[in-house]
Amino acid sequence: IEQFKNKKLLAIAGIGNPNNFFKLLYENNLKVEKELIYPDHYEFCESEIMDIIKESKSNNYQIIMTEKDYFKINNFNYDEIKYLKIQLEIDEKEKFLNKISKLYDKKN
Repeated sequence: IEQFKNKKLLAIAGIGNPNNFFKLLYENNLKVEKELIYPDHYEFCESEIMDIIKESKSNNYQIIMTEKDYFKINNFNYDEIKYLKIQLEIDEKEKFLNKISKLYDKKN
């Protein structure tokens, strides 16, 4: 998150629920100037990425993507594109695991 503070961002999400990604950016007071939303499992072509980079340079935007989307375009090797690494943390983890375990035991 820190590397994106005080930068104008062009944020890209091609995931099932992109609002969660954008919400996270806004909750961390990041300055999102433009949002680009693509369908889940979207396959970016190189010309699209080049157009996005061109727009970001002309507007002085830093491009930020979901980690999932970044690894779909990683083979293009563009330094201009960064991603936000997100980790899942489960509240009340033991309670959650016990509930799953009980459901599993009922089925077997």
